Amino acid sequence: MNRLKIVTSALVWLALFALPAQASNITDRYAWSETAGWINFRPPHENAGVTVHNDHLEGFAYAGNIGWIRLGGPSGGDSPDYYANTDRTDWGVNRDGHGNLSGYAWSEAAGWIRFDPPHKNAGVTLDPSTGKFDGYAWAQNIGWIHFSNAEPRYNVAYRTLEGKEHSADYNPQDLGISLSELLRVIQFYTLGTLHCDPDGEDGYGTGNGDRNCPPHDSDYNPQDWEIRLSELLRLVQLYNLPGYHPDPEGEDGFAAGPEN
Repeated sequence: MNRLKIVTSALVWLALFALPAQASNITDRYAWSETAGWINFRPPHENAGVTVHNDHLEGFAYAGNIGWIRLGGPSGGDSPDYYANTDRTDWGVNRDGHGNLSGYAWSEAAGWIRFDPPHKNAGVTLDPSTGKFDGYAWAQNIGWIHFSNAEPRYNVAYRTLEGKEHSADYNPQDLGISLSELLRVIQFYTLGTLHCDPDGEDGYGTGNGDRNCPPHDSDYNPQDWEIRLSELLRLVQLYNLPGYHPDPEGEDGFAAGPEN
């Protein structure tokens, strides 16, 4: 069965498909450690990557020299902090309402990684207006992890959604997905890959090319400059319902229907 037949079947039987529950909302992905090297907060592995929530972080980052880093343990939801960080069963990275991160991540190779170490001028912050991380986390086994640098340039950031339209919503931008806009993303899916194209009708073009721009919002699980069937079905879902709105808890950073 070719891709166009698959798309047709997907449009007819959409209601029967269960879509992924969550994906990473990280855009700029690299932190640096002198010992561990580059740490990727949105690695190209299926169901990997870090997700920023209103009060905590969860998911997995990856470093080639030390492997996986988990940002949250198997339990959470305690008040006032999502992760209590009192024992080995309730740990993770919390986010407060003032731009500060606290608590612990875990790596089998590096051990505990603290986001609010007691050292002077240390700690990790997250600017809610820009989505950018900054500062230093500390791990006893590998030392400092730096989240932002001017030269050479690297940083970790997540997608902030206030006032943001979906990449597919461009003609016009109206917090709704039209048939022509959906067909444009079907074109990306059918032809395989996409790239940045400032002269393209939506800022993107088909095939390989420059990729120094924010990825398309339909390319999120994993983010690999290719639209997968599950990602296309998500856009079909937004098309079939009356509009959409930004939602940091959504699998792709959006939710169906108008914002309440």
